Amino acid sequence: MIFLQVLIALIIGLFIYVTLAAVIRRFWMGPPAEPDPETLEKVNLEYRCDVCGSQVTMTVAPQGEVLDAPRHCKEDMILVTPIN
Repeated sequence: MIFLQVLIALIIGLFIYVTLAAVIRRFWMGPPAEPDPETLEKVNLEYRCDVCGSQVTMTVAPQGEVLDAPRHCKEDMILVTPIN
């Protein structure tokens, strides 16, 4: 009887360990790859957070890509400077 209880406890413990290891493994994400400097172009874009007023100046961006506004205070920031 005790052998059966120990076996069941080991099986339950192994199940919990495997499940938690899988959950923790999903949270790990490596940093994004560094962009190639040859594919970047100089820009001068200023964004402002409508909630708190913080400002961000973007000085380089990937060539030819339409950029999404950065997010701050869980909201998209507003473009202050006109796009040339």
